Amino acid sequence: MTKNTKLHAGLIGLAFTAALSLTVSSASAAVKFETVGPSSGATLSVRLVDPATGQVTHSAPIGSEPGMLALSADGSVLYVSLNGSGELVKLALPSMTEQGRLRLPSAFSVQQVAKTIAVSPVDPSVVAISMRTNLPGYGPQGPVVLARNMVIQPQTLSPSSDDSLLAFDAAGTTVYGLNTDSSAFDLRRIQVLADGLFVQQTVTAVEDFLVRNLGFANNRLIAGPVLYDAPALTLAGSIAGAADCVQQRSGGKLLCISVQNASTGQARILVADSSTFAIGASLLYNLSEMYTARRKLVQGPTGQVGVSYASPFEPSPPIRLFSSSQLP
Repeated sequence: MTKNTKLHAGLIGLAFTAALSLTVSSASAAVKFETVGPSSGATLSVRLVDPATGQVTHSAPIGSEPGMLALSADGSVLYVSLNGSGELVKLALPSMTEQGRLRLPSAFSVQQVAKTIAVSPVDPSVVAISMRTNLPGYGPQGPVVLARNMVIQPQTLSPSSDDSLLAFDAAGTTVYGLNTDSSAFDLRRIQVLADGLFVQQTVTAVEDFLVRNLGFANNRLIAGPVLYDAPALTLAGSIAGAADCVQQRSGGKLLCISVQNASTGQARILVADSSTFAIGASLLYNLSEMYTARRKLVQGPTGQVGVSYASPFEPSPPIRLFSSSQLP
């Protein structure tokens, strides 16, 4: 049995949590967070949505032009970037009480905003942030920084680093960065210091511009459909026909979005084994994608995934929820 739900337009961020305290009564439910925008200068909201029904259960004004979301591993903290003000906001969960705001630095009198936010799996007060200047056309790259308790540490990485995606290892002592904004496709191992970040290794990744997920599990880095053994960043294998993948929250499976069929536009969710790279299920979730957009897959509660879209041709792309008994 499958279920495909297309949520209303205007949703630009997506994160799931399985923290049961965030639900009213259902012990099997989860909560999905959305940022709603963009509208230049407008104060917009972070919404809590029941993924089983797609109904908004809570909505809180957050600030000007909310963008990226990052959820801590223990579900206690949600970080939200504000593109309108160049701030990073820290919210306590489940209350969504604001715990602090960090104003990101400017470059040449132009405000920088968060491009990617990664939260340490061992300390939710520690985040790595890659930045870009807030200019039309997705402006020039900014530095990569480490923030502790909402304070940027002095050892930062230069704007030339081009780390489009960031992910911590399981111990929180290393951050991995992947460049998907240029054809260099640099993949880097970055040491987490008490006072910032330091690059330890750079290799050329086997990637393309479709990758929007970078993760770490079972001592491997998952860079879209390609897996690397850590810490050496040697190629371990890849999932055939996949454009982007995420690790199952618990277990040895990968959930992947297929490469879009150029003839029909059909899109599938692939369930693959992270050790053998074999595909166990191929589930059609969309008969025809209406545009060639960068898609991001997010695992939800058991049997569900969410897909968000980023397209320069559609200012308010949808978010799609897909449920199937064949999904872990």
